[in-house]
Amino acid sequence: MRRQTILVVAVTLLLSLAGVSVVWAQTTPDAPMAPLYLPVVTTGDDVVSVTNVDGEVGAAAVLEGQSITLAAGEQVTAFCPGGTLRVSRPATGGARDTSRAILRCVVAATATPTSTPTAPATATPTNTPVVAPPTATPTTPAGAVNAPNWTISTAMRDELGMAPATYSQITADAAGGQFDRECTEAEHDATRWHTLLNYADDDQPGGSCHFDHHHGDNPHAVNDIFGEPGAWFTRAGQSISYPWQTYPAQRASDPPGMYPGLLENEYKHEGYLWVVRRNQPCNGGACVTDFRLQHHFHGNLDGGVGMHSASFEGRVCDDASRPETCGIVRTGGWLDYGHLIAPRSNEDCFQARQDRFPDIWIPVASDNLPYRQLDQDAPFDESRCHKVLSAQEVAAGPIQFRSSGPAVGPAEWWAHGASDFRFQFVMFDPVGNVNQDGSFTQFCGMNDVNCRWRHSQFTARIQYVLPLNSYYFPEYGGQRRVDLRLGQRFLDRFGGINGNCSMATVGMDCIPIEYSNITLRTAIGQGLAGFVQQPCNSCRSINHDITPAGMPSWVTYVFDHHR
Repeated sequence: MRRQTILVVAVTLLLSLAGVSVVWAQTTPDAPMAPLYLPVVTTGDDVVSVTNVDGEVGAAAVLEGQSITLAAGEQVTAFCPGGTLRVSRPATGGARDTSRAILRCVVAATATPTSTPTAPATATPTNTPVVAPPTATPTTPAGAVNAPNWTISTAMRDELGMAPATYSQITADAAGGQFDRECTEAEHDATRWHTLLNYADDDQPGGSCHFDHHHGDNPHAVNDIFGEPGAWFTRAGQSISYPWQTYPAQRASDPPGMYPGLLENEYKHEGYLWVVRRNQPCNGGACVTDFRLQHHFHGNLDGGVGMHSASFEGRVCDDASRPETCGIVRTGGWLDYGHLIAPRSNEDCFQARQDRFPDIWIPVASDNLPYRQLDQDAPFDESRCHKVLSAQEVAAGPIQFRSSGPAVGPAEWWAHGASDFRFQFVMFDPVGNVNQDGSFTQFCGMNDVNCRWRHSQFTARIQYVLPLNSYYFPEYGGQRRVDLRLGQRFLDRFGGINGNCSMATVGMDCIPIEYSNITLRTAIGQGLAGFVQQPCNSCRSINHDITPAGMPSWVTYVFDHHR
């Protein structure tokens, strides 16, 4: 049985537990439910943080000058003025996280401890806490539910961006009433993925509560294939954004520091969305079997913005029935989304831009940025296509665009960048129509119970193929094989090779790429060498707006974006 020891180094409130003097962080005597935060380091192999959210999750409790080691299922309770402070470790075999210790302060029933800890051991001293005390947040209501095991992927296939059981759980949890409170700013970590729900025992601080946005599909559901999100670019655990986030640079040479507060994850964090797919159909031929794509899509809110960031990890196979023919592709950077166009709702985006350009083109200022290479007289394959919907179509709702057939929606973005990477992103429920000046008109109000146009139903296609461009790995390719490992090649944000990088300098213009163990049917330079996604066009993706029925949508960031 694994045991772990944690040191608490905050010192303000003296308590007594089992005859041992114990020093805890202070809580207000006349406010027993006040937030309590303790900086923590471990003497084991995990770095953890401690907050007073509801529910007991963690590995152990250790007090200043003394240590208490807990086995699975054990707990220790101390008493603070007007409340208790409890740390416990869940029983093994469950789905809950055992890498964090979470404490809560609740009203005490008695003035004596209710359980006895195991024999204390000598604590390892430390001088530097690893977590600074954050801004106070509301305490969690009693009876909080536990977060799902996000790494479960059972029955994921086709258009499902998380395990069906996981989606069923979060939908039921949302309807249970524990998440009706909206989260505060202090209960949000902008570098961590989340659904609409903030579980008390999850990666986000605070809880239980709901956010005003979500980040789409579950990136952890393919950890068994790609590893922890962020690890490939040396930011293990960072599941939202990356070192190459965009900012409104007027010239390619403008550094991010010229635009304080305007980096993508500062100014419009809510636009980061994950599309995750696994067990994709592979009916012969070289194909993409699994992938996770994180990109930035504010949709109608960003109609005038032509460059956005993305990261991509994919598993590709020459023959999916033979794992030895499968390899990994990783890439990222700033992607160009072409012209902003607004065709009729019954038009195909691709065909309309071929047949009616420039009539359907809405010129915007970003078209003229010097690092973009748009042809003002002819369309690119790439575009930001926002169809103009009538009042009748708005009233009918997004369901009309989610019938069986190819992925066609009222908003489609076609992107190209990084190492010659292309994808099509389809949004079935954009929030409004794009106007001729690049602004937008919303379909409904924030408190409209019957409106579900909320940027929450979407999919992505790897278009037209996932190519292998020999420009990026001439010395790493054989006749029909490529083996470019992480750390061997880096790109700048626009897709050019940067030879002055290492894994120690990953950043805005040092983006690692990977094409490892790739088996090809066509030798490089002898024809199109690439892998095709074979999606299920008759399958639906999930709706990430899990607001309980009869309530206005919790996805409200679209009404106060860029705040």
